[in-house]
Order: sequence, then C-alpha cells, then structure tokens
Amino acid sequence: MGWDPARLLGTPALAGVHREDRPRMEQVISALKAGEAEEARIIYRANHRQKKELQEVQRSVWPASA
Repeated sequence: MGWDPARLLGTPALAGVHREDRPRMEQVISALKAGEAEEARIIYRANHRQKKELQEVQRSVWPASA
C-alpha cells in the first residue's frame, strides 16, 4: 500500500500486516503449508506507507506450486 516494490525486497512477507492481524495470517499460512487447506480467504489490516493509516485488505491465498 504505497510502497515502492524495490524497497520491499528483503523484508518479511508479513511486515505490512497490522500486528494484531499477524497471528491469524500466520495460522492461515501454516495451514496452507501443511496441506490442511487448499485455499483461504482472509481479511486483514495493512499499513499504508504515506497515509500512516490502516487499510482493510481481502485476499485469497493458496500455496505456491511445487
């Protein structure tokens, strides 16, 4: 949200996720990695670089093909 992609290289994937939403996001990712789910839809708050406010984001996520 407002970030230059080049500046995101090397940062943790969940760095922009609001701290209160990270545990749920980590649970979803773990379930996908373990094969417990094939796809997940999650709503979380993301930090916006310039506006310094939270924006609600809805995403469908699935494991990467091996």
